Amino acid sequence: MYQPPYKIENLDNWICITLRGVWDMATNIQYLSALANELNAKKGKSFNIAVDMRGWVVPFSEITERIKAPIHLDRRNQRCEVWLEEQGMKVDHIANKFFNEQHVKLTRTYSSSDFLAHMKVLENEPLVSHMSQWLQQNQVDKQN
Repeated sequence: MYQPPYKIENLDNWICITLRGVWDMATNIQYLSALANELNAKKGKSFNIAVDMRGWVVPFSEITERIKAPIHLDRRNQRCEVWLEEQGMKVDHIANKFFNEQHVKLTRTYSSSDFLAHMKVLENEPLVSHMSQWLQQNQVDKQN
């Protein structure tokens, strides 16, 4: 059975997203559709987004060059977004494209400990503990 290289989960008022692997345009469209559905389900409720993108590879020209029209996702009730990246990831174009026009505050972290430290500022201890478990489940296999 096909497993997409992304996973979208809910944890309290957080949408927790795991991104992995090398993406093409079809994968990007599938992901954006799934994310749009998740955002629509939050209508009227405030929410946050946490993204674990360790091990994700975006072919810059493959995706960004083919997206001609702006992508609009309903983020009116989103309070913040926190990314866990690997050093040297080429995702600045995504941050620039989607967050320059949004009221959402984006925080970019580069280690699990920094990610969790930021979570402790935003949330209560039980939720931070759940986030820690979520990150442990998302361990990246560097050999694959």
